[in-house]
Amino acid sequence: MHWTDLSGCEAATQEKSTLLVFTAEWCPACDQFCTMLSKLESDPLFPRVVLMDVDEDRQGAIEQFKLKLLPTVLYFKSGELISRTEGLTSSETIQGMLRPYEP
Repeated sequence: MHWTDLSGCEAATQEKSTLLVFTAEWCPACDQFCTMLSKLESDPLFPRVVLMDVDEDRQGAIEQFKLKLLPTVLYFKSGELISRTEGLTSSETIQGMLRPYEP
């Protein structure tokens, strides 16, 4: 799922386990991360992924989520922010971030 509107992606985090991923078109680390993430998404237990391009809603996203590095991944479960990682990270780190909260 790709959102350009911050209110739309916030609503998506309320429904179920969601990774909200902030990226930008000009960010090579974001491209690399999204490629890795697409491989993880094939797992049916993997949370829904919502991509948010900060170029589309720069100030709202940066201010609300205090973004410092891209990509930034926020893990929401039932609308609550559970964990966060910033910068290029490995699939193992993402899986480790989710593991304590798996059903």
